[in-house]
Amino acid sequence: MLGQSPRMALQRAKGPSFRLGCDGPGCDSLIRAVEPGAAFDEPGGKRLRFHQRIPQSSPLVKLPNELLAEIFSCFEDILQVVYLGTTCQYLWMMARPELYHRIASAAAALSWVGDRVIFIGHVGSGDLAENLLTPDEKEKFCPGLYMCQYPWRRAGSQIFPGTFMGQLDYHVFYSLIDWSYELPYLGPSSILRNLSSRQFVRGAAVEKWKGMTDINETDKITLNEILLSGICWSSDSYTSIAYKGDLHRGVWAGDRFDFVTCEWAEGLKEDEGWTDVSDEALNEIEEIWELEFGRSARAAAA
Repeated sequence: MLGQSPRMALQRAKGPSFRLGCDGPGCDSLIRAVEPGAAFDEPGGKRLRFHQRIPQSSPLVKLPNELLAEIFSCFEDILQVVYLGTTCQYLWMMARPELYHRIASAAAALSWVGDRVIFIGHVGSGDLAENLLTPDEKEKFCPGLYMCQYPWRRAGSQIFPGTFMGQLDYHVFYSLIDWSYELPYLGPSSILRNLSSRQFVRGAAVEKWKGMTDINETDKITLNEILLSGICWSSDSYTSIAYKGDLHRGVWAGDRFDFVTCEWAEGLKEDEGWTDVSDEALNEIEEIWELEFGRSARAAAA
């Protein structure tokens, strides 16, 4: 194993899993690879260019790649990995797998995939969504405790760069690591699955509906909005929007979810107990959006 190339070391950078329910972004999608002489845009509009590669005389780059990888893995702070990695292009190639590993680990720790999910409003004592707590948890749940006081783990959709940045130059950090990466599973090729009720909503159905409707502002609708419309829970029916349905008593509140690609549904069999609820979910979204944003002037004239 001694003397393997940085590219071979990079092949090991596929884990840990991002815990998304489908494959997460690869190392090349998140951590910019060195392209000697190549130009790229820095956040803020500045144009940068990698230097042409030049021979390095430092004894450090002459160490076996396994030792360099071990050095990077021993740093406690991710900024130290970045600092050493940006001293030359060769060390950046060696730093990328370690950076990817740490970012993926943090993302997996923040992921809510497979966890019970609920968006809690003003909830009175004992007003629990059905099946939200296990029997054991219900025994531990204090009768006088409000839902918002329960020690829930907050869900996060991204790793805020400030967690890692410290004093590192903002432009360097954002130029080398793509924090704006958009996960592909929220588009038409994706499916939102409710693992608790064994129901699913197809991203393709959402996109098809958006192409047919004349309701305004539908470009903002993704599977995120479908999910949010079903997981709200509150004792107060006021939601500050025109829609007067039971949005505050979400039928999916406390259920478990993940996202998969459309290939999952292609092999689905009827006896597996899954139900496509795309139409039902879109009916509610359509009513919410129409009351909030109205229809286009062209449609109104017609």
